[in-house]
Order: sequence, then C-alpha cells, then structure tokens
Amino acid sequence: GAQNTGGLIPDPITGFYFAASILAALCHREQTGEGQRIDISMIEAVATQCGDALLDYCATGNVRGPTGNKHPSMCPHNVYPTKDEQWIAIATETDAAFRELAELAQFQDERFATMESRKQHEAVLDALVSSWTRDQDCANLSNLLEKTSVTWAVVEEFESVYAKPNAHFKARGFLHEVIHPESGKHFMALNPWLYRDTPRGTITHSPCFGQHSAEVLRESLELDDASYQDLVERGISGTTRL
Repeated sequence: GAQNTGGLIPDPITGFYFAASILAALCHREQTGEGQRIDISMIEAVATQCGDALLDYCATGNVRGPTGNKHPSMCPHNVYPTKDEQWIAIATETDAAFRELAELAQFQDERFATMESRKQHEAVLDALVSSWTRDQDCANLSNLLEKTSVTWAVVEEFESVYAKPNAHFKARGFLHEVIHPESGKHFMALNPWLYRDTPRGTITHSPCFGQHSAEVLRESLELDDASYQDLVERGISGTTRL
C-alpha cells in the first residue's frame, strides 16, 4: 500500500521546482530564441529534498526511517510541554550550550557530558527536559532561555499568529487585515513574495457560500435571469445552505 507524509509536501515542493524550471526556460528563450519542453517528476523533485538520506544509503546501505523531532547527532532536539499547556522547541547545538541548559535545569549527570553520550541516553535526557519544562510557564521559560546560547522557539498556534501577527509579517504585508461579512475582522495570509513593479492589487475576503454562483452561471453558461432563478427555487444553486 501507499505511504504518505504527515503533510502533503510533494505538491508545493514540485510546484516550486516547476515554477523555477519555467522561469529558467523563459530566460533561455530570451537569450537564444529557443523554447523548451519541461518534463518534471514529483517523486524526483521530492527526492532532492532528502539528498543527505540518499547519500547515506549509497555510502552505507542504511535506509533512514522516520525520525520525528530527533536530529541525527544533536541532543536534546525536541519539542517539550510547558505548565500552561504550550510547547517549546529546544535544541543544544554545542556542549557549551548544553551546559547552560543543564545549569538552568540543574542536570548533573556524567552521561550528558558530550554530544555523543547525550545521544546514547536521549530518552532519559528527553524525559528530564520535559519534566523541567512542565513545571514552568512558557513565558518564564522563554525569558530564561533568551539569556543563553540554547536554540529555542515557542511553538505558536495558527490562532495566536493570526490574531496578533508578528510586526514583520504586517510590515511585509504578508498578513493582511480583511473584514469578512460572516466572520468579521481577521488577518489573511497572502503570497510570501513581492514584485517590484507589480502591486498586489485589491485584497478581498474569501467568498461566502454561493456568492459567485449567479455570476459564473450567467457568464459561463449564459443563463438568463429566469433560468437562474429557477435553479435557486429548486435548490440547485443560490446563496442559502439547504
């Protein structure tokens, strides 16, 4: 049977490569006057994202399996729960960074002296870090870690990101404030790129149920008003959910 990832990453990844290949073909046409035929494979596009795993297999025969939040050599490297039911990502990229974390959490164990030994006892260390984070609020934990060289980040939920967007998102126009007639005011994510000479144009809210039904049926199928109204009365079209 087929296996899938937690997220449908082949679709956007292939799209990015396809878009890049189209731009390359257009550039080639501008320079030579010759067009290109593009042949792209989704599995090959995704395979390039796992280059290190492919090299590992070619060199050692090792077939890499799912790793979750684990890192091949770094430890700790995971997300941990906090007292106020949030999650925080913590990683120590060096022994020095881990010593700072150990001082905060009061870990005193020779098994954690080096990256190699920490990796060997990863389950034990993960449990200790989780026990430490569970006793503290996320904000307090962030304040403690901010003063160290530990790599960390709060795992933000979509709701909080969209309710109070980062100032950089707003400055870039990535999150744009819109007013929806059904759900009220909120922020909507736009394309993550900007064109120098092409403005984004008018940003509108997502359509309501059946909002464009009449427009589409009249323009595409050339239905007259009477025919469209008949569809509405029969419950086939319209703006009211049945």
